[in-house]
Order: sequence, then structure tokens, then C-alpha cells
Amino acid sequence: MNYNQWTEKEDKELVSIVNDNLIRHSKRPVQWKGIKAMDNHSISSMKSRWSHVLNPRCEFDGYKYVLKGSTLFDAPRVSKKKDKPKTTPVNKRVKVSRSLFWGLVKVTRYE
Repeated sequence: MNYNQWTEKEDKELVSIVNDNLIRHSKRPVQWKGIKAMDNHSISSMKSRWSHVLNPRCEFDGYKYVLKGSTLFDAPRVSKKKDKPKTTPVNKRVKVSRSLFWGLVKVTRYE
């Protein structure tokens, strides 16, 4: 198993670990010094997963964090990409000519 892969079960376990820590220390910021590392993840990866992924998805009800279930409304909204009409490249030949005034005037035309 890769160390950077998190499963839904491990996410729930991490939320329960954070809730147990809140009950023991009764402080809202999580005290990471008192938490043991999980089997497949280090403390730093647990801390990173909690602060960047799980904490925004959790609600604090006054006593513990509750992981919101994924519903249709919790899913991120992704807009469809509009298909751009394909334009065919126009191959035009550029013809450059100089005037009779010692090359002072340059005329460019596309054919």
C-alpha cells in the first residue's frame, strides 16, 4: 500500500482520533504531540490531511467534529467545457516585394 493513499475508512479513523484528542485535552486546536501515528501514515501526513482535506469537510457541533457525508450538494461543481468550433488553418503564401525607391517601401501581400 502506498503511504500517500488515503481511504474513506482511514479518514473516518483520523476524525475519531482528533475527537478523542479533543475530549482528553478539551482544547479546540488539536494537540498533535499526544497523538500516535497510524499504521500507514506519519504524524505529519495526518496533520496535513486533517488541515487541508478533512477539516474543511467537517462540522464542529460544540463537542466533536462530524464528517459530512458526500451528497449531491457537497460535490464540487464542475462546469462543462464548451467545445470550440474547429477552424481549419488557412495556408496563405506571403509575397514580399520592394519598391523602386532603393528598398525604402516594402509591400507585403497574401495570396
